[in-house]
Amino acid sequence: MKTVLLLAYQYPPALSSAAKRSGCMAKYLPHYGWRPVVISRLWTPENGRYDPNLVRDLPPEALVAAIPDGNRRAYSGAFARIRMFVHPSTNPHRWTQSVLKVLPRIVNQYKPDAIWATCLPHATLYIADYISRKMGIPWIADFRDVLGQFGSDERLHRRLLINPRVVPLESRLIRSASAVTTVSEGLARILQGRHQREVDIIPNGFDPDDYAQTTWDKHDRFSIRYFGSLYTSRDPSTLFAAIDSLERNRLIKLEDIRLQFYGSNPAYLASFVRDYCCRQVVKCHPVIPHREAIHLQQNSSVLLVLSGAGGKGILTGKVFEYLASQRPILCAPGDGDCIDRLLRETNAGVSCSTINEVATQLLKWYREWKAIGTIRYEGRLDAIMKYSREEQAGQLADLLNILTRGSAENDSGKNNI
Repeated sequence: MKTVLLLAYQYPPALSSAAKRSGCMAKYLPHYGWRPVVISRLWTPENGRYDPNLVRDLPPEALVAAIPDGNRRAYSGAFARIRMFVHPSTNPHRWTQSVLKVLPRIVNQYKPDAIWATCLPHATLYIADYISRKMGIPWIADFRDVLGQFGSDERLHRRLLINPRVVPLESRLIRSASAVTTVSEGLARILQGRHQREVDIIPNGFDPDDYAQTTWDKHDRFSIRYFGSLYTSRDPSTLFAAIDSLERNRLIKLEDIRLQFYGSNPAYLASFVRDYCCRQVVKCHPVIPHREAIHLQQNSSVLLVLSGAGGKGILTGKVFEYLASQRPILCAPGDGDCIDRLLRETNAGVSCSTINEVATQLLKWYREWKAIGTIRYEGRLDAIMKYSREEQAGQLADLLNILTRGSAENDSGKNNI
């Protein structure tokens, strides 16, 4: 079995979609002949969102170095922006320096055949580039997100200060990479245009083990749920306007409806809904543990995806969890891009562009819920299973096999630093 060094700042038990991606790679790569050796941040309940059950049956021996990052102030607020501007390649700086200190021991002990570095932050790319140049080990630069992916929706300090410095830096860091991967076609187009090199797509997905005991109950309310953050390009106003229109025409009763948002900023959500009558049935909840989120998704009437011009070409991890939950998905408005294609391919939901289209679809589902207490699901499971985390680990293993093909299995002189 070959060995791959995974450089992942976000890794379980951190509660994030980024940690889910790296954790499931570590979980499933052994199925394809690759032993993962992971270097990550030390995550505790005190230093970030924390969920020890994020990945079921994660091999504990895979995590060989959980590195503390020191002062929390270094990663929040104005200080973080200053640090990112001054040291973009090694940010978070203290964590990067600590990793570089333990690298010789880890590389000499485990003798990795390849490296997978997933970012953000860019420190993982910096470390992989360092090892590769020193040792000649092939590596893959994985971009879960891309600076500038939200266009004009990107925060001003990023557009004016950080992005112009980081884009040339990225090109230098990934010059030594044997391959570049990202999670969607839209982000691949950005990276290809920016760095003038081929980019492979390994999408986000869902872990089948999370959905082994799937049950569906009738719903006492017509519940529409959204999981994730809100910002300008993720604007639920089209949904609110459609519900107001249906209520105004006495086609639905607001007391039957529940609009629930999990993980959004309450003040930001209030700014979207304050002018709509349906605000009385809108409720904002904090981020919840992964298992609880899955249970709520599976017992929703409709799962909401928000897209728009700023989010074009972006497939978040939540979309794939929605697919696995096997509840109807509403994308409002549609992105005219990869989300729309995904919903057509899987038949797992609909994408609506206008208030009238959203209202028409909601009324159809509402009447079905009134009649039978739930909404029938018509997704194509064969198409959905292509997006399991196990399948994606297989894609990564295939790429690793290509990069290491022909290399000597037992080169006694390699990997000594």
